[in-house]
Amino acid sequence: MHPDDRERVLAFSAAEIAAGRDYVHEYRMLSADGRVVWLRDSVTLEGPRLRSLKVDITSRKQAEAALQASEQQYRTLLNNIPDVAWLIDREGNTLFVSPHVERVSGYTEAEVRRAGANGWFARVHPDDRPLVRKCFAALFEGGGTFDLEYRAQHRDGRWIWLHDRAVTTYEQHGVRYAYGLYSDITDRKHGEQIRALLLNQVITVQEEERRRIARELHDETAQSLASLLLGLSGLQDARTLKGARAHARDLHQVATHALAEVRRLAWGLRPSVLDDLGLAAALTRYASDFGRTRGIAVAVDTGGLGEGRLTPAIETALYRIMQEALSNVARHAAAHRVSVQVNRVGGVVSMVIEDDGRGFAPDRVPPPATTARGLGIHTMRERALVLSGTFAVDSAPGRGTRVIVDIPLAGAPR
Repeated sequence: MHPDDRERVLAFSAAEIAAGRDYVHEYRMLSADGRVVWLRDSVTLEGPRLRSLKVDITSRKQAEAALQASEQQYRTLLNNIPDVAWLIDREGNTLFVSPHVERVSGYTEAEVRRAGANGWFARVHPDDRPLVRKCFAALFEGGGTFDLEYRAQHRDGRWIWLHDRAVTTYEQHGVRYAYGLYSDITDRKHGEQIRALLLNQVITVQEEERRRIARELHDETAQSLASLLLGLSGLQDARTLKGARAHARDLHQVATHALAEVRRLAWGLRPSVLDDLGLAAALTRYASDFGRTRGIAVAVDTGGLGEGRLTPAIETALYRIMQEALSNVARHAAAHRVSVQVNRVGGVVSMVIEDDGRGFAPDRVPPPATTARGLGIHTMRERALVLSGTFAVDSAPGRGTRVIVDIPLAGAPR
């Protein structure tokens, strides 16, 4: 007998014999060749004697061990994939759901099973429910596909997006079943919404900028050029040298004004100092103009940036992020001072913009569709992400706001 089973078998046998009962037990034996053999021993009491019938159950025990190992692997797989696995019948009753369901929906496995079909369909968004029911019915009736993205209500009341797909269907004992997986795609959907809003914002800003430039060209530059034409006509008709010189002085002033207007328009589209002198000079110039017009002191420290130029893409992204951050400060922060610090450490360039304003709770910023601050934050984040960078906001009511941007230098588009 196997040493690990001997004590247990002897104690069990003694207890059953003392009670005068027939008994059955299973244990291991060591064969002559050293193999472990499982036996099922049926013992019958016949007066002072025992009758024993032993059956070799080694194959069955090996199969049970293999099944147990397979089930354990299956559970491990289900517990480590982010998706929720499910098994339902054609009525929509949940027969099995993996443990991740509570993380995704807020409901436990037992609650999902108890709720039945009506419980689950009731949590699907009313606008999505007809399509979900239609595809669910087609899955069982005509072998249709079930691969949908729809909204469902989390236990805490918010709407989440799910990607739900059936893997296969099968029939057993006259009942048809389906099993599949669903994933929480809320973050992806919100990202798509944000990108759509940003694209719409870009198009809107482009059109507004075109209208502004057209208006200023018409109201300012075109008027100056018309004055130059009139002045040139007057210069041609001048009767004396003194009169011609007076006309020339007037035309010089008109031309100077027109040139200043063109330069102002060009600066508004893209500051030439960013291309000519680099990020440090452009940030300093913009901060100075911002402080003068907004009455907010802005201190810029680019000493840690070093001497070399960054790639145009990185310089443009950091410049625009600072513009957007200062715009948010002016609109929302009620700040008196802002500091901008840019450093290059190893293979990363970092920019930190900090104000002493009223602050806010970043996790309570309304959706981008309803607030300039929300959309501004997502605009800055998208600019950093395009360059494989990171963007973070550290703020709280009453203690100001800090914006932190880190962009890797390697691999940035040139």
